[in-house]
Amino acid sequence: MKKIAVLLALLPIVAHAESFFQVEAGVGMASATKDGDQMYYDEGLPHRTPVNSFGARVGLVANLREAETKSWTPGVRLHFGYAYWGTESWSATVGEDYNGAYGYSTATKGCVETCGQIRAFISGGSLHSLSLTVEPYWSLGSGWAVGAEAGPAVYIDPWKAAYVADESGPFGPTGSVQYVSHKVVPEPGIVVGLSVSKGPFSVRYNYIFARNRSAGGSDVPSGVKGAHLLTLNYTF
Repeated sequence: MKKIAVLLALLPIVAHAESFFQVEAGVGMASATKDGDQMYYDEGLPHRTPVNSFGARVGLVANLREAETKSWTPGVRLHFGYAYWGTESWSATVGEDYNGAYGYSTATKGCVETCGQIRAFISGGSLHSLSLTVEPYWSLGSGWAVGAEAGPAVYIDPWKAAYVADESGPFGPTGSVQYVSHKVVPEPGIVVGLSVSKGPFSVRYNYIFARNRSAGGSDVPSGVKGAHLLTLNYTF
């Protein structure tokens, strides 16, 4: 009887926990922010560097405080989740860096005198994160709400590249290949965003600031420094 009494006493707590934590999942589109000229491509030379791809998220939502309808006092939600910020696959023709006499110049977006040894860069990677954000939100009535969120993130951005020499030069004979990659190490970032929701459905926009580091040598930085994510979500 005592065990049954304990279980009955725990039922309200369990019910409250189920309503306090909910699962949110969404799919949509991601768009990366490139690190810039001479990061796996030369802007003034032929290159293909698309940044838009599929994106998704899944996580937990905790409603810390309910928002009162049409009140300036916001409710508060807590989001903890995984986000997939898309995958990039690039190809480019690049010259040697400008050395004062010749090579590709970021100032002119072209080669000075000559491009030096021409190489084909084939590179790509993806961005993944775990984040914890706080979202103040306002109830507009009829089930509609708007919110803004921000918080810390931990991300990884695996990136690999192959440099193929189109002609002989300081990087080797024609056809020689150099492989480099970005070491996969969890790194700190920041996530910000906005949301519009109606009942269990929501549209969330987020941006992750993901400026990465490079240890040098064959451990190179990734080609992106952040990404946008726009998803249509359902909260269970």
